[in-house]
Parts: sequence; C-alpha cells; structure tokens
Amino acid sequence: MSLEIEIYLNQLAQGIKSVNKAVEWFVDLADNFQLDVLTKLAFFILQAGGLGRDVEEAIFLSGLRKTYTPCQLLLKAQRDEPEGNILLKQVLTKAINLPENERQKSFRLLLALFSIADKRKRSRGLDPDKYWWHRDLSDDVIVDEILSEN
Repeated sequence: MSLEIEIYLNQLAQGIKSVNKAVEWFVDLADNFQLDVLTKLAFFILQAGGLGRDVEEAIFLSGLRKTYTPCQLLLKAQRDEPEGNILLKQVLTKAINLPENERQKSFRLLLALFSIADKRKRSRGLDPDKYWWHRDLSDDVIVDEILSEN
C-alpha cells in the first residue's frame, strides 16, 4: 500500500477529509485493494490502541445499524473484552473477510473505530518528530514533506 493511501486514511480518521467521498473512493477500488485497505485500517486501529469499549461509539459515528454483520462481530469484543484488544483483533479479521457486499459497511465501521482510537491517543500528547502520522496532516506542506522524506 502506498504512503499516499496511508496518509489519506489517517486524514480521514482525523476528520480532515470527507468520509462520504472516501466511501465512494473505497467502493470503486479493485477487490484485492479493498481488502488491503481494510487490513491496513485494522492494523491502524490496533496500533492506536483500539479497545472493545470503543465499538458502540464507532457504530454510532459510522451511522450503521447495530444489526449489520460487521457491527455484530465487533460488538462481541465490546461485550466480552471491553478493556482489551485481543478479541478485537480476532473480530477485525472476521470483519475484513466478510463477503464483498459487506465491505462498505466494514470500511465505515473500521474508519470510525480508527478515528476514536486515534483521537484518544492524540489526547495524551504525541511527539510529531517520532512518526509522520503524528504530524499535522491538514497542512499540505507537511504532507508534501512526508512524501518526499519517505
């Protein structure tokens, strides 16, 4: 996956870019690239410290119904391991591997979950010199610097 896409996903999680446009972008991706994007989002969620207790808020933020399959999968992590992420990791893998007709929902839900985990992590203070994703991704100059450095 390209650095541009990783930056884009982080910008979405930070509310810099439009989620509705991102959903359109995601739907137009090739089948295997959709899976790559979902896999990367799951990785970002876990790296940002996503927890089972974040799921209900993510469902609300995503605008999805709790009855949708990806939501039901992730709600298991909230019920059974609210303060951990071992079960969350397992159900994220299941959500990624749902049939193609469920991927758009999974994308919305995982993006919302990443946003929640990332926001919590940012509230604790970050060192922008340590990782590019801690920098101000709303600034095009900084994004250009990140792309030229890597």
